[in-house]
Amino acid sequence: MVPEGEIIKSPSLSIGCTAGLDVLVLDPQPVARAGLKAILDNVVSGGRFREADSAAAARLALTQARPHVVVMEIHLNGPNGLEFIKELSSRDCSLPVIVFSSAPEERFAERVLRAGGRGYVMKSSPPSLLIEAVRRVLAGGVFVSQAVAEGILLRLSPVGAPRSDLTSLLSDRELEVFLLIGEAVGTVEIARRLRVSVSTVETYRAAIKRKLGLANGAQLVRAAVTCAVAVDGSDLPELKVHEGASREPWEAIHAVTDTRVADRSLGCGR
Repeated sequence: MVPEGEIIKSPSLSIGCTAGLDVLVLDPQPVARAGLKAILDNVVSGGRFREADSAAAARLALTQARPHVVVMEIHLNGPNGLEFIKELSSRDCSLPVIVFSSAPEERFAERVLRAGGRGYVMKSSPPSLLIEAVRRVLAGGVFVSQAVAEGILLRLSPVGAPRSDLTSLLSDRELEVFLLIGEAVGTVEIARRLRVSVSTVETYRAAIKRKLGLANGAQLVRAAVTCAVAVDGSDLPELKVHEGASREPWEAIHAVTDTRVADRSLGCGR
């Protein structure tokens, strides 16, 4: 009998071998899970693919049998994907986790690695990149795009590199609150979802405004909506600081987002 919450250990897979690969696919969208399985099924002989549509379902699957690798979407129904990766890493740091997501890699890939993940692949990438990511992490490595890797290395260099994406200034939890604000989720509901007090959410809101140079709640909502829409794959501009930008970095995008802000803040957008 396995104690509740304990992850079963599985026999190791030979490095570079995909025969008999056991993959846990975690994604809220059935079509995404089917597509991911189809990609890997082309190169895996006798593989086992188990599905989970939520963190709770994934926890249950992990107590039944340990996979060789977890491939998951970062945006889950329920707990934040970054928090779930941290949870998996704390339980079993040797379990490789690859994020396969439509969320911008420049915003999330480094956070995933810090949380304990081993790879990040965009859903818009060629299938060969996902296959390479699985092989790389099974061999004990890490997989991110060249652009992400170069950005990380530049920030570690003595010269350093500027952080052009303002959301990089936020902690993982602050980013989670910021994106929820952008989805027109109110403070009370955010507190319920994150299992914290309303005053804690207000503290996060204040920290976000301070770090991003936002003067008031209206500017916070406007910026958050822009960020949330960009994560959804819209063609709205990224939240970047450009050379010669004004003290208020969001002014250039206000006109683009005014209509959507009004709709989303009233709960009409989605």
